[in-house]
Amino acid sequence: MLKKLLTTCIRPKQDDRIFIISIEKYSKFAFSLHEILLAKNFNPAIFIVPSDKKGFSISTKLIKPIIGKSDIIISLADNYCSFTDFSENSSLSEKRFINLHEISEKSLQRIFSIERNIVAGKSRKVADILSIGKTVKIYSGNGTELHLSIIKSKGLAVTGDASNPGQSTSVPYGFCRINAVSKSASGKLYITDSFTGIGMITDNVKLNITEGKIKRIFGNEGAEKIRNLVKYNSTPLRDVLCVGVGTHPNAKFTGMAFEDKCVEGVVHITIGHKKSKSYSIIKPHKFDIVIRNATLKVDSMTLVKDGVLQV
Repeated sequence: MLKKLLTTCIRPKQDDRIFIISIEKYSKFAFSLHEILLAKNFNPAIFIVPSDKKGFSISTKLIKPIIGKSDIIISLADNYCSFTDFSENSSLSEKRFINLHEISEKSLQRIFSIERNIVAGKSRKVADILSIGKTVKIYSGNGTELHLSIIKSKGLAVTGDASNPGQSTSVPYGFCRINAVSKSASGKLYITDSFTGIGMITDNVKLNITEGKIKRIFGNEGAEKIRNLVKYNSTPLRDVLCVGVGTHPNAKFTGMAFEDKCVEGVVHITIGHKKSKSYSIIKPHKFDIVIRNATLKVDSMTLVKDGVLQV
């Protein structure tokens, strides 16, 4: 499946300089990818972040020069590792970033079991619908009722394509998202599915959201886990950042939020802090809340109905 990743998502050229960075948990995949690239006459650099290096910074002198000299950066991570915001740095804008999140052999098989272009086409279509919308309303039978503004925001399709300079993508892929206008989200959100960093929420957790921010978290064990996760030094990760829709027909709901949010018709809400930057390997800066069987309306159009994508 890692060979499929190279040929489907990256398509490196022989003179591309490749850097693989992985947390220790996924070192087996990282070294396998390294061996595949060596066999193809590439000479990739590889760096494994030890599991005990909490808060190890990506901006350290040890790693920054390698990223600076690389054309392609492949990261293997979970919710505590993200490099997606590097593309905002002008000095890195021509680089390609491929972020592999919470992957397994089975998850890769599911994601690559259908032609990427089919998933990409559907993702772009949904992103276009979101881009021309002004408001999003989300309802669910579990009591969720959330309204937010997306006016002047642009939908982003995550298609698995990072074959050209300046492109970045995530794997698993097959979803689209759009930023919420700051302070616009309001309502109540019941969590009965998965949450990044926790997995399945087995008890009913309720979030009260006002002026774009989570104000109260109600519930028992699941609520306490969420409260602990959204603490980020003196800056709690409570802002509603964006809303997304899954578009991959073969993705499977497993309790791992990174694949869960790709499942066709699944809705997700991303929370975090709008000013945070993901320059740290072991510090979370945002989380996805996955909602199955939801209805999502863009203005007056029903985009998702009871968990079924309508386009």
